[in-house]
Formats: sequence, structure tokens, C-alpha cells
Amino acid sequence: MAPKSKLGRRPFSNTSQAFATKLQPLSSTPPTGDLLTKEFLFETLKEFREEMKQLITDLCDKLDTKIAQTKEDMVGLVTVLTDYVAGMEDKLELLEEANTNLTSKIEVLQQKVENAEKQLVMTNYKKMELALRVRGLRENDQENLKLTFSEALNRLVGSPGLNFDWQIQKIYRHNSWTAKQKQLPRDVVIYFATKESRNAILQELYNNRLRIDGQDLIVFKEMPPQMLRARRDYVFLTKELRNNQIQYRWEVPFGITVTLDDQKHRLNSPCEARDFYNKILKAGPLELPGLVQRQGEVEERQPITQLQGGRCCFSPPEGRRNRE
Repeated sequence: MAPKSKLGRRPFSNTSQAFATKLQPLSSTPPTGDLLTKEFLFETLKEFREEMKQLITDLCDKLDTKIAQTKEDMVGLVTVLTDYVAGMEDKLELLEEANTNLTSKIEVLQQKVENAEKQLVMTNYKKMELALRVRGLRENDQENLKLTFSEALNRLVGSPGLNFDWQIQKIYRHNSWTAKQKQLPRDVVIYFATKESRNAILQELYNNRLRIDGQDLIVFKEMPPQMLRARRDYVFLTKELRNNQIQYRWEVPFGITVTLDDQKHRLNSPCEARDFYNKILKAGPLELPGLVQRQGEVEERQPITQLQGGRCCFSPPEGRRNRE
């Protein structure tokens, strides 16, 4: 075993001395004596601090360069995106303008279609102002409708100035899918030569029944199918009006006018009718005297049954007189 030194420490072996030599700083030679002197540690820390300072400086320079490059790239990207968004906004404005123009054109076309439909309905209505529809007459293979109805209408009206042998211009049975499915007699449609002859029949039907071969028949005003379909949407309103005996009148070709508290309310659509129903009819109790409903030019004093969405039928109660 190697002898100890005077300080009580074991002297370095050859291997320990070689390892200590490797730990010496590169820039200076350690002083003679103990390697862990204050001067040696100070110089070592100073060099290490300088190296770290230089390393940090280099890293900061690299980071600054990288940040500057990234900032430049981001500015360029933001510029590109800004230009793209501006281009998209311009395109969006063009699309909105085109959509507005298209919407205007569609509204114009819809208005033209509605006007054309109204004109067609009015044309058909003018033609049907001379017609009546009769329901309930049993069919017969050998029937002569013109002769049968001319005799019955002459007895009903009883006016020497009106001869329905000449007033009936056209008469036929209307084919109906409903009548075929339910095995009911088809309706009879009668066209008259003048409107006065038709109105004379309607006037007599207020108090009398049209009776043929012992059958009580129901007479309707003939109307275009479009008007009948449109009037179905007002059933909720007309039912309430009849229950409260409120006067109303159908408008041609579409709509309804209600007279309430001496004020006329023109309702041109089912939406307006629904608003009127909710805001006025259902707003409070109605205490009105019995009123008379009017339909077209003829005042219908008898209760009117709404059949087929608004067609007016004339069928007096049993207690009324009959000229037959």
C-alpha cells in the first residue's frame, strides 16, 4: 500500500495523475500544488461563463433570424388571405345581386302566373254564371234531361215570360269519380240562354223545392273548380260566421268579405282569414243580431249548406210552400 503524505492524504497513483491531467482546462495550466485552488476554479468558471454567453448569443441570433423569417412569411400569408377574402366578398356581392335579380324575376313570373290563373278562373266563372248544377236525380237509360227539366222549371217559376223549353241551351250529366265509387246518380249541369232565367230559378228556390218524379233535388251554383278548392281553406271561418249569424260574401275569383259591426273586412287569403279569426272573432264574445248572408248578386235568405268547399246550395226547409 502506498504511504500517506504529511497532510494525511494518500498520494496520487499514476492512474489518478493521468486522469487529473485530462481534467485540466485547455487554456491554462493548473498551478503547482493542489488542483482545486480558488484561482483555478475562478478561471474555469470564467471561461465556462464566456462560452455559455457566446452560445446563448448565437442561439438568440438564430431565434431572431427565425422569428423575423416567420414574421415575414406570416405577413405574406396574411396579405394573400386578405386578397382572397376581398375577392370572395366581391364574388359574394355579385352573387347577392344576381340572387336579388333572380328573386325579382321570380316574383314577376309568379305575379304573371297568378294573374293568368285569375283571368282563366274569371273566364270560366263568366261562362258558368249561366249554369246550375242539380244533384239527386236518379239516372234512367231512357231519360230526356232537357224535356224533364224544362217541364219542372216551368212549373217551378210559373212565369209566362220565361219558357224553359227555349231557355235551356245545354244539359248533361257530369261524370264524377266520387259518384261512381259511391254508386250515386251523377249531377246534372244546365246552361241557360240568359242570366235572368237562372236568377229567376234561384229566386224561386228560396221558398220552394225543385221536385222531379217525387224526388227533392238540391240545386247549386256552378263554379270553377279552382274557386271551390280555394274556398275549402276558409271553412274554419265560414263555420264560425254562420254559428254567430255574421254576414259574409264570397269574392270573385278568390277571397271573402265579412261585415262586422257595420265594417267590411276584405280577406284575400287564408292567412288573412286566420288572423281575422284569431284576433277579432276569438277576441271576445259576439253579441250580434241574426244577419242574412249574401252570395253574388242573389241574396240567400235561407241557411246555406257549404258543400264541395263553398258551393252554394238551395234547398228550402220542409215547412216552406211548394208550388208543385
